[in-house]
Amino acid sequence: MNALDRIQENLRRLKLYRMAEILETRLEEAAQDNNRCYTDFLEELLSEEVSAKREKNLSMRTTMARFPFVKTLESFDFNFQPSVDKKRILELAACRFIPNGENVVLLGPPGVGKTHLAVGLGQEYRSRTESCKNSPDSSRDPAGRRDLKGCQPFMPELDILFHIN
Repeated sequence: MNALDRIQENLRRLKLYRMAEILETRLEEAAQDNNRCYTDFLEELLSEEVSAKREKNLSMRTTMARFPFVKTLESFDFNFQPSVDKKRILELAACRFIPNGENVVLLGPPGVGKTHLAVGLGQEYRSRTESCKNSPDSSRDPAGRRDLKGCQPFMPELDILFHIN
């Protein structure tokens, strides 16, 4: 077993699967690039690992939410469904109801887009919390919860926010 194999095995033991997968390729690229320093190389590897873990987490949370499909609020045709108040839906998309502890119930006859809107709101919440978590302005409040400055006065991190049957 050579050094590369041992490093890859240690990465797997540490559950750094993406780094183990791309290490050999990145080492070959780094060998060709004399202008790349060690910290840039390591930062690139770590960034890829973080991205892979974020994607996996996002996929798992979406699966756990049991969204019947992936839809966004942008894809909802408000012209086709004039009974849906676009202004109110866009207000809900700001997710202010979450820190206020309020519930949202979508009522209406079949075919008006309730499920589409619910999934879209879930996707909107997910995208807001992801972009805020990655913001350099994010910090923690005294209770240890993430304070998402600039995105929302306070938006808690929830394991499962939406469940659609």
